[in-house]
Amino acid sequence: MADIAIISDIHGNFAALEAVVRDLDARGCTEIYCLGDVVGYGASPNRCVDLLRERRAICIQGNHDVVAVGLESSEEFNADARKAADWTADTLTPANAAFLRQLPASRVTRRRALLVHGSPDDRDEYLWEEDELMAAARGVRRAGRARVAFFGHTHLPVIAGEDFAADADEDTHALAPGRGWLVNPGSVGQPRDGDPRASYAVWNTDRNEVTFRRVVYDVGKAQDRIERAGLPRRLGTRLLVGS
Repeated sequence: MADIAIISDIHGNFAALEAVVRDLDARGCTEIYCLGDVVGYGASPNRCVDLLRERRAICIQGNHDVVAVGLESSEEFNADARKAADWTADTLTPANAAFLRQLPASRVTRRRALLVHGSPDDRDEYLWEEDELMAAARGVRRAGRARVAFFGHTHLPVIAGEDFAADADEDTHALAPGRGWLVNPGSVGQPRDGDPRASYAVWNTDRNEVTFRRVVYDVGKAQDRIERAGLPRRLGTRLLVGS
């Protein structure tokens, strides 16, 4: 049996990542897929990158990662995100910046999972609407490269098939073969669904089913690190309410 942890949007929140890794270890996950935005917003970018490198996680780039390492401009970011991106760029070690810089924008794993940040077509695209999610799921099937696509970027746990899309609670969904599937595990480090707990998913490749997980972590510790780093205060307070 292979249980693979699907994580996304850590955003420099080491307290959340550490709690999620403890949880996935307890569940016996053998691999980690990371869908990008390892850094940005939070105050522990190096510790987050270090841990993913140590665990040999299979990673792709998110939009905050490419801005932090100078591959793209931050002009599309809001003021808080720009300040955090500039701080992150100054804080990343050369080795960790190089690691983020060389990551692909997407990849298909040996288990035929497509990993993307925004959408299968565009790293920066937000998939919010039901019709967009269903269309993307159909596109996964037509492309024929993968049996499921995992995406992040919206910070909302979601599952979508070819004829439905739904917010995902802490439950398990079977991914029927021969159909297109799109799964967002939610955000480890900055949830935006009103639940401050870290969010991730576990993909059982033998049964081809996905289980969504929520993990309590020390939000106060993450908030304190943000404030001590001189980052915008709101980046810490929003963690308290999951917004």
